[in-house]
Amino acid sequence: MRKERGKGVNKTRLAIFAGILIIVALASIPVSNPTALVPLFTDTLSVCPDSTWKTVGEIFDLGVCVSAGITNLKGYNVTVEFDSSVIEILNVVEGPLPKSAPSSFFWWYDPGVKSDSVRVNGAILDGTVNGPGELFTLTFKALHHGVVNTTDICIRHSALRDGANQPIGHERRCGFVEVETTTGVEPPRPDDIRLDCYPNPFNPSITLVLSLPERGAGATDTAVSIGVYTPDGRLVRTLFSGDVNPGERRFAWDGRNTAGEEASSGVYFAVAKTEAGTFKTKLVLVR
Repeated sequence: MRKERGKGVNKTRLAIFAGILIIVALASIPVSNPTALVPLFTDTLSVCPDSTWKTVGEIFDLGVCVSAGITNLKGYNVTVEFDSSVIEILNVVEGPLPKSAPSSFFWWYDPGVKSDSVRVNGAILDGTVNGPGELFTLTFKALHHGVVNTTDICIRHSALRDGANQPIGHERRCGFVEVETTTGVEPPRPDDIRLDCYPNPFNPSITLVLSLPERGAGATDTAVSIGVYTPDGRLVRTLFSGDVNPGERRFAWDGRNTAGEEASSGVYFAVAKTEAGTFKTKLVLVR
C-alpha cells in the first residue's frame, strides 16, 4: 500500500513539473514575435489580392475571398467601400466558390454614378459551400484623377450565415490599389517619407510633421491627404487635402472632430495618403 501511494505522489509531482516546463517554454517566446501564439489559420473575409498596382485607364479585377476556416456557408451580405476618384466600379459577378454549388442566388447594388461602395448579396440555394474560395469578383477601372492615386478597398459591413441560418464569426481584411503615375516622373519612395508627431501623448493639440523627399527635375508637387481616424477606421477630422512641396510640412490637430466637438481621451491614428502609399502614426489624447 505504501509503495502504491508513493507511486501516485511521484506521478503527481511529474505532472506538476511538466506543467511548469510548458509555462516556462511559452513565456520564453520572444515578445518581438507577437504572432508566435496566433493560430496559423483564422476565419477571414478579405480583399484578394491585398495589394494591387495598376496604370491609368487599366481595367482590372479584385476578389472578396473567404479563408479555409469559413465552412458550411449558406449566405452572405457584404458592402465594399473605395475611393471613386481613384478607381471606378464597372461590374460585380458571382465568384467560383458559390458557383460550385448546384444552384445559387446572386445580386449586387450600385448606389449610382461615381459611387464609393457596392453592396453584394448571395445565397447557396442547394446545400452549402466551404472555404477557401472567392465569393465574388469586382471589376474596376483605374482613373487618372483623385487627391492621391491610392485607395483602400475595405469590407465595411459583412454578414455570413451557415446552413442552420446562424451567423459565422469572421475577421474582415482590407486591400489597397495604387494607380501608377503617367508623367514619367518617379513618385517618392515609401522609405523616403516620414510622418512624425509631437508632443505625444498630447492635450489639447498635436503637430504632425510630414517629410517628403526631393524628386528631381520635372517633378510636380505631391498630392497628399491627411486625416485623423479612430482605431476602427472612422474618420474624425480631415486636416489637409491638396498638393505639397518637397520638404517638411506641418499640420496641427486641436483634438476636435469635424463638427468642432472635443474628441474623447484615447488612441487615434494620423493617416497620410500620398502617391507612394499610405503612412500612419499613433496619437494618444489625454484629457
